Amino acid sequence: EKSSKPMNGENGKKAKTKKSSDPTRDALDSAAKAASAAEGISAASPKRPSQIARGDVGGNEQAAISPHQGRKRQQDVTPFVTQIGAPQIPHSTNRIHSVELPLPPRDDSSMDITRDTEDSDSAKITADCTNTTRTPKGSSGQPVSCAMLSISRNGKALWKDEITGTSCSTIAGTQKVLAVGTTDGAVYLYGTSPGLGWKSAMAVRSHPPLIFGQAIVSMQLKEDTTSHQVEMVVVTSDGSFGVYLLVPELKLRYKGSIMPAMTHMILASFGTVKSDTVLPKLARIQITDTNHLLMVLSLQPATSRADELRTRPNGATPSVGVGGGLQAFVYKRPMELWMRVADSRFVLSDFYSPLPTKTAARGMLHKIEDSVKSGSVLSSLKPSHGGRSGGHQTSVLFQNGEIGGSNIVTRSHCEDRMACAAALGSVEEFKIWFVRYIQTLSKGGHVDQLRLLVDMMLNYNDSLTTHSWWWLSLAPAVLNLDRKDMVRSLVIPEMSKNRALQRLTNEIVMELDMDK
Repeated sequence: EKSSKPMNGENGKKAKTKKSSDPTRDALDSAAKAASAAEGISAASPKRPSQIARGDVGGNEQAAISPHQGRKRQQDVTPFVTQIGAPQIPHSTNRIHSVELPLPPRDDSSMDITRDTEDSDSAKITADCTNTTRTPKGSSGQPVSCAMLSISRNGKALWKDEITGTSCSTIAGTQKVLAVGTTDGAVYLYGTSPGLGWKSAMAVRSHPPLIFGQAIVSMQLKEDTTSHQVEMVVVTSDGSFGVYLLVPELKLRYKGSIMPAMTHMILASFGTVKSDTVLPKLARIQITDTNHLLMVLSLQPATSRADELRTRPNGATPSVGVGGGLQAFVYKRPMELWMRVADSRFVLSDFYSPLPTKTAARGMLHKIEDSVKSGSVLSSLKPSHGGRSGGHQTSVLFQNGEIGGSNIVTRSHCEDRMACAAALGSVEEFKIWFVRYIQTLSKGGHVDQLRLLVDMMLNYNDSLTTHSWWWLSLAPAVLNLDRKDMVRSLVIPEMSKNRALQRLTNEIVMELDMDK
C-alpha cells in the first residue's frame, strides 16, 4: 500500500535508486557472475569430473554446475522429435534444380517489351535454383546454406534472387507462377508480368513463404488455361500431401498421406515392414487433365542383384512380388483412400502386353498402364513359354472352353480394367474392356454368367447399385452409356462367334426385339 507522505533524505534516495534498477539487467549480471564463478571453480578443481561421478561435491559447487545439468536433463526428458523411428521420405539432394517456364500464346495486339533484342517467341526461358554454401553479401558471419534462384533467356541469366539459410529440393512453374520448395519445409511463390508472362525473364516474390513443417519431397503445379486457375500438389518427407489452389486465391482443396500406398506396396512385396525397410520411391505425383490425383511408386528388390543371383540356382532375376516394380494409384477424395489402378498383377492375362498400347482410344487408363509396364520385369509372375492363349485372335479365343488356367486370370483382368475405367470416367476404355470381357466369357462358354450379365444390362434398377458388379450397374449413370445399345452392338456380335452360345444369343435377340 502506497504511503501518502513524501519521502526525503536518505530514505528518499534509497527509494529512488531501487525504483531506477532494471530487473532484466540484474538477472543478466547475476548470470554472468554465476558463469564466472563456475569457470573459476572448474579451473581450480581438475578432479571435478570424478567427483561429480561420485557425487562428492559441495553445496556452492553443485549450485554452480546445476544449470548445465538441468538443461541437459530437460533435453533428455522432453525431446523435440516425438516420433522416434518414424519413416521419412528422402528429399532430393541435387545441387541444381531447373524448370523450363512456359510462355503465354503470342498476342500481336500487345506490346512485347523485352530486355534485349532477341526474339521472345523463340526464346527458351529457364528457372534454375543452385544450392551452395556461401557468406551472403554484406554479412561478416559464417557461411550459410543458400539457394540461388535465377531466370535465364537462352542461357543468359537476366534475374536473380537468393534464399538464405536453406537449400532447394524441388522447383515447378506455370505461365503465372514459379514455386521453389526447400529442405526446411517451405514453399516460395513468385509471380511475373501479367502481360508478358515469363517473356520478361523477371519475377517477384508474391506471397510469404508457405510453411509445411517437413522437407518438400515433391511439388507439381497445374494451370487451367480455361478457368485461369493454378493448383499445386505438395508432398513432404513425412508422407503428407496436400492439393492447394494458388490462383485466384490461396485455398486448401484436400489433403492426405501417401504412406498407406507405400506400406501396401511393401507388404505385398516383402510381407512385413521392418525398421530397415527401404520405402518405395515417389516416381511421380500430379493432377491429371481430368482432375484426378495420380501417383506412381517405384520399388527395388530388398537385396542387391548380385546377392539375389547367388541365392537363386536358376539365375532368375530379382523380384519385388506380383505387383512389379512400378505401381500407379489414384486418390478417391470422397473416401480419402488410394485406389490401385495399374501394376503387373495381370501379366498372365491373354490381354496383357509389355508393349505400349497402340489402340486409337488411348485414354487415361492406357497411359497409366504404359507408364508402369517396365516394372513387370521385377514381378515374381513370369509367363511360361506358350502359356498365354496367343493374343486376341478369334481362332484361339474359342479353343479350350474349360474353366481354369489363364481364363480366370483374363476374366479378372477385364473386370479390374472395367472397374478402373469407370472410376476414371473413361468411356471408350470401358467399352474396349467390356468387349474383351464378353470375348473371355464366350471363349469359356460361361452361359450362366453371360445370361446374368445381359439381365443386368436390360433389367436395370436402383437396387443394382449395391451389387458386387458395381462397375456394370453404375456404367449407364456414370459413363452415359445406353444399356440396350451395348447389348445389341457389343454383346451379341461377340457371342455369335461361338456356336455353343447360339441358343442364348437367339433368346437375347428376341428379348431386344420385344422391347422395341
